[in-house]
Amino acid sequence: MARTRVRIGKSQRRRPTSVSKPRGVLHPRVQQVGPEHFGIVCFDCAKVRSKFLLADFYGRVLIPPTHVDHTRPALEGAIAQIREAFVQHQLRDGLVVIERTGRYHRVVQRAFTAAAFETRIVHPFVTQQYRQPVAPGNKTDDEDLAAIHRATVTGCALV
Repeated sequence: MARTRVRIGKSQRRRPTSVSKPRGVLHPRVQQVGPEHFGIVCFDCAKVRSKFLLADFYGRVLIPPTHVDHTRPALEGAIAQIREAFVQHQLRDGLVVIERTGRYHRVVQRAFTAAAFETRIVHPFVTQQYRQPVAPGNKTDDEDLAAIHRATVTGCALV
């Protein structure tokens, strides 16, 4: 018995609701709580330690770039510091964005996922594309953290 293929006409195709990446859209969540009440924690991971910062959706830095070692006590301390900042700055929603670096980012990703934070990943090429226009010859962790934040706001941080 032969199967017939059903074709979907042009009028039946679904139109995109956003021009951002389909799995990276976070604007509806930001609209619900307000941009000043949405926190973005950005992580630039390395082998032994990472650097992170917390900023609201507009980019106002709430926790300046801070080093954290990849040990359980240090990560738990960073989680506690971030939770305290969420309460102090009245952030109602947020997420953790980690730049993918081989396998070194997995430690941070597992720690924050276990702590009930939504974690998203940013590819290093995306970070590079958002860093170069602002600081073409300056590749530092602080510049990368700012680029990760800009990439997240535009929808490039994928679930």
